[in-house]
Amino acid sequence: MSLGLRPDLGGCVSFLRFDGVNLLRPLEGNNYRSCASYPLVPFSNRICDARFLWQGREIQLERNFKPEPHAIHGHGWQNAWQVEKITEECVILCYEHPVSDWPWDYIAHQEFSLEAEGVTMKLSVENRSDRPMPAGLGFHPFFLKGSGAELKMRLTAMHQAEGCIPVARDETHPILGLLTSGGPVPEGFDDGFDGWDGVAEITWPDEGRRLIITASQNARNVIFYSPEGRDYFCVEPVTHMTDAINRMGDPDWPDHGLVTLAPGESTALTMRLESAEL
Repeated sequence: MSLGLRPDLGGCVSFLRFDGVNLLRPLEGNNYRSCASYPLVPFSNRICDARFLWQGREIQLERNFKPEPHAIHGHGWQNAWQVEKITEECVILCYEHPVSDWPWDYIAHQEFSLEAEGVTMKLSVENRSDRPMPAGLGFHPFFLKGSGAELKMRLTAMHQAEGCIPVARDETHPILGLLTSGGPVPEGFDDGFDGWDGVAEITWPDEGRRLIITASQNARNVIFYSPEGRDYFCVEPVTHMTDAINRMGDPDWPDHGLVTLAPGESTALTMRLESAEL
């Protein structure tokens, strides 16, 4: 297994290869949006209209993916990270965020541990401010479809969305059965799901390869992004649902997944990608 990183491009993964074969979409050029994977911190996916109410205070965030009206994926993916440690088997990256439109200081770390047949990625965030901070984490890997990729993962419900913002929880959508039984990667989805057990299996039968995704227990939610006509798809382990910060206290979304960090408190998410032959 070999891994490439670009700390200067949002702390992104530039490639992940097993025996010289790309498992993730390799970075092209110097655009972080075209990378193999990037970190989501201090929240994943979208905050509706880049606005939320927190402890009686209305917070207006930058719309950081114009012309989209929402705030998306936090700050880490659009800023440079610093290298804290580097060996042949381990790299630790660091990103420090000062108070801005996001009115909390925090520090984030990414740790990559490489083995012969796998890589473990750990993403963490610590509240460095003097008041409680909402927090969530995620990974955004782009897997290659290659020659007939198939996907299998167990999920409880799909989050029906309008403009990528959840509006209803659906436990009967046909995609749930398709993903549970496994088969060719479906296209035309950009949706959140809950009830994930933290395991997904990608196989390339024609190539005799398999990749197992294993996420930590706090990744009960996952985003499945599979645009039509593209040679990639995303299985994104995340710690909370999309727009969770606006769903706290909503009885329709009791398991939103967002956490509140006290000053000095931290939270972490891990994802392991392990390659094996069929």
